Amino acid sequence: MTTQETRQPIARESEPLKSVRSLGLGGVRFDGETIRSWIRALVGVDSKLQAGALVADVTCGVGTATLALALAYPRSTFRGFDPHEPSISEAREAAIQSQVTNVRFERVAPHEFPGRRYELITTFRPERFSGDIRRIVTRIREALSEEGGVWMLVLPKRELHVHGEEEAAAHLGTFSSVRIAAETGEYTVLEAVR
Repeated sequence: MTTQETRQPIARESEPLKSVRSLGLGGVRFDGETIRSWIRALVGVDSKLQAGALVADVTCGVGTATLALALAYPRSTFRGFDPHEPSISEAREAAIQSQVTNVRFERVAPHEFPGRRYELITTFRPERFSGDIRRIVTRIREALSEEGGVWMLVLPKRELHVHGEEEAAAHLGTFSSVRIAAETGEYTVLEAVR
């Protein structure tokens, strides 16, 4: 199924969301609508976020994607985690400047982030994972809600091509299902369901 087939009408953008429209991801820029289209490609996630859900962004960097999602889904609560203190400081400042109140940023290693029962965990920068990948993936799976929590993993297509789907599947083998949810530009979006 393509992203076009899964698209649903979206609510009108708020003024703050327009101000965070152009986001950088791994040195490549794309707009907030691209992230929204990825969310809509995940089975049932858009409606959960509209109703109000708990979301973690693991390796959030300076928080641009986290902030865009927090603005797009004001009923949900977002937590951004990253091991790099200067990035977390910048993310906190951006949240204050954008007047986003449903997001919090914390400096923590990707395998040690707190919390459980997340409806959605996002990872836009997996290259920022340091250490034991299996340990990180295990922590992410444990932190997801047992009632269909989803991990959205955004990979540069070249990364998936270089390392292969088999290697990705080996790391994601503990999830009940894994599928390619969307492919846009240079990115592949994987959906892993607990």
